[in-house]
Amino acid sequence: MSFALQAALANNMKKREKIGVLEPFMHHATWHIRNGTIYTNWEHIIFTGLKANKEKFGNLTPEEFAAKHKKALATYEELRDAIPTFDKNMKTIGQDPDYLNRLCKMMITAAGTARSNNISSLKKNALTYAALCLPEGRLEPPINPNDSKKTTRGFKHPQFGALLVPANCFKQYQNDPEYHQKLMLNKVTIKAKAMPHLIYLFDKYDPKHILEGMFMALALVAVFQHIFMSPSSALKTPGANCTGIGKAWKHHMKLVTIPNIAYTCTHYQYAISRCMDWRQNNQHFNYEEFYIEVVKMLEWARDNDPKWWSDFITWWNVQVFPIDKDSVTESSLSDKEATTSTFKKIKAQVKASHTEKADFVDPALSYPNSDWR
Repeated sequence: MSFALQAALANNMKKREKIGVLEPFMHHATWHIRNGTIYTNWEHIIFTGLKANKEKFGNLTPEEFAAKHKKALATYEELRDAIPTFDKNMKTIGQDPDYLNRLCKMMITAAGTARSNNISSLKKNALTYAALCLPEGRLEPPINPNDSKKTTRGFKHPQFGALLVPANCFKQYQNDPEYHQKLMLNKVTIKAKAMPHLIYLFDKYDPKHILEGMFMALALVAVFQHIFMSPSSALKTPGANCTGIGKAWKHHMKLVTIPNIAYTCTHYQYAISRCMDWRQNNQHFNYEEFYIEVVKMLEWARDNDPKWWSDFITWWNVQVFPIDKDSVTESSLSDKEATTSTFKKIKAQVKASHTEKADFVDPALSYPNSDWR
């Protein structure tokens, strides 16, 4: 064997070894986007973690550095825990700055590819899932699932429009032809803070009890199972689904989390909209803002009404994971109101419920009121 051939083979082996080192990092990035944060700057995460490990805090004290980069360091530690050979791999990668930069770029690319794969696979199946929420149980008129431009989705389709319209504008959408027409012509501004009707059971939004039924639409459960389990499991009987469960448990996912729900809602909204690019606003509706708003709302509700949260997350876990059945127990709205924050309304209602309860119960013994659930 010639020296040149030996050198070429050795070089190929080194490349394969490097790719092998990178694979678990990329694999984690594809999962983290679904279960962590919808946009993650892995370059910032990894370089911040390495600085902390090397105690390079700049002009900051260790405590100040930890406080400033709390989220980044938490994500770094999550990555470290997920890869058994993390320290060994990082020692190898860290010796070559170009190799380290390549790792960060490949993780970002892997995450983007995972999101694109979810978008692609849901493009057709979301039509079936959306029909679960409709009184008719079907799309009328039917939509061609192979329409690559999504021309008949969004507010161009009356039933999808009913799901995409802000929940507090649903009645107006049903009863006001002029408002309906404005939405079709993109003449109404819809912000991500105004939660769409699709997160509720159809026509079950109650402005006096906003949290009741929120994020409990059957289509959301189907989309969740499509993404986190497998497409074949999406329409299985709730609580009896074992198909694809290994995919979730492989990543130590045994319970539904807030980021899971936010990622599911964001993909469902995108799938039935006319938007063709995740990065672009859809009638001023920003998908990253929507994801963040869902996370904020659920975290706030969890922290301010533990009883509601317990019932809510138990319902979700029962829908998604296999269980032992024996163990489980109209006023006219203006166009401007489509931008009203649902989150602000929820906080006002919870605050009011706390005040009302304080009139009857010793505040020292009071517990978050669940009358509005």
